[in-house]
Amino acid sequence: MKKILIILFIVAIIAVATIPMWTTMMAEKAFEKPTRSDSPEMVNNAIKLKMYFYMYAESQKIAEKAIIYFPESSYFPNYIYSAALCAERDKNINAAIHWYEYFIDKYPKHTWIDQAKNNLIRLNALHKI
Repeated sequence: MKKILIILFIVAIIAVATIPMWTTMMAEKAFEKPTRSDSPEMVNNAIKLKMYFYMYAESQKIAEKAIIYFPESSYFPNYIYSAALCAERDKNINAAIHWYEYFIDKYPKHTWIDQAKNNLIRLNALHKI
């Protein structure tokens, strides 16, 4: 029983260690075939997974690329907000301000609008210091 637990633990570590590589490949595959119906969702999932693992710079790059590749996608607001949030978490304040402003202008009735406005106000206040 102890050997099985050790093996399961090792497998779990390996699985977690491969997530960054796997999510990058998932996004690249979606960008290679942007006309596939599941490509926008694959990119959205890659962004979320990278964010869960605090890979904000990589997630921001994918989100910004998704903004270019999938402007008609239902995930478009997620891409913009993710780009803003990742830029903020990665201390890229100017980019965060840009993406929050874009989100607020484009989606004034979105469910995340209050959060985006509050984040923008806070960043603008910090940016002026």
